[in-house]
Amino acid sequence: MTPQRFRRASAIRPVDVVVAGGGIAGIEAVLALRDLGEERLRVHVVAAHPSFSLRPQLLGEPWGRPPLRLGLVELCTSFGARFTPARIGRVDTAARRLWTTAGAEIPYDRLLLAPGGRLTLPYPLTRVLGFGSLPRTLAQAETGSVEIVVPPRTSWTLPAYELALLTAGEHPGRSVRVVTDERTPLDAFGPGAEAEIRAFLARHGVTADCGRPVGLGTDPSDLADTVVALPLVQGPGLHGVATDPRGFVQAGSDMAVPGADDVWAAGDAVAGTVKQGGIAAQQADVAAAAIVRSAGGPAPRAATGPVLRGKLAAGGEELYLRRVLNDSHAGQASEQPLWMPPSIVCAWRLARWLTHEGGGSPASLEHVGGPVPGAVPAPGPGAVPV
Repeated sequence: MTPQRFRRASAIRPVDVVVAGGGIAGIEAVLALRDLGEERLRVHVVAAHPSFSLRPQLLGEPWGRPPLRLGLVELCTSFGARFTPARIGRVDTAARRLWTTAGAEIPYDRLLLAPGGRLTLPYPLTRVLGFGSLPRTLAQAETGSVEIVVPPRTSWTLPAYELALLTAGEHPGRSVRVVTDERTPLDAFGPGAEAEIRAFLARHGVTADCGRPVGLGTDPSDLADTVVALPLVQGPGLHGVATDPRGFVQAGSDMAVPGADDVWAAGDAVAGTVKQGGIAAQQADVAAAAIVRSAGGPAPRAATGPVLRGKLAAGGEELYLRRVLNDSHAGQASEQPLWMPPSIVCAWRLARWLTHEGGGSPASLEHVGGPVPGAVPAPGPGAVPV
């Protein structure tokens, strides 16, 4: 899998594919394009940040466990792709051009939008995961109560419970509680998992105060001695493509953007889907396969709905959670793995590359899962809204 795989040996010009975004969705898409498209495609990654990191691993930073970070220049070179550090501001779908916020023009034949969402502060006076002082806050607060607040309209709440379990495990005996407007803890996994989730949290010193929305813009600092909130996720607000009122990009069942020829979207930037790395990777695989088919290449069509997967871990114990979103599946919870390998983010091409070519170790893959046959991550009526 050398860089030359993206370059066609014949006189026929390869199809130029721009992947806008360097997160899990963007990198998974590049790998899928490499695997499926071979020499048909020439891939150009455009991303605002020069490095890729496994965001789920940010939860370990308060206790000296930084996430895996890799430079996107080196990563893209390994994948046979070009990389440009820039933030996308506008797309002209008729001219097949996009413009960066700095005014640079980038042409494309096919475009995959995966810039992620914009993290914003839900409570101005409260510490928020992903913003600044969180590591020092939790590691140094040895005594007193801790509240983890989930803002309204949060589609992926598992980080709040992970952070609560980590805090309770590092400081036994402290009062640690998750405050959320969910009907039940982690209700995205459905009623089939509720009893096991509640029991797991109770065994490891975490309580959940459900059905209690904390209004945006308020000051929840009086809830406990230490209060930490999850961030809000807003859409990237791209100009020139169909978006919803919150700036998220509209996409159909094959992740194609309506009203825009040869434009697809994947990941946290997409409207109406759970903002979670595993779902983003599944969306990226679907979009990449559609791009390859549009270029005349063979690419399979997966046949089932998006599969939401998550894992809680504490005290040497693990609870695996799984739910197919676009049907009436009630969800599952088990102490035994419900997928293989048993880890959090199902970005199976990225995991394979890290294991076999990128110098990854089992520890670095703690939050990255492996292949899941037949998983299709298209948004639909069963998806959990943001």
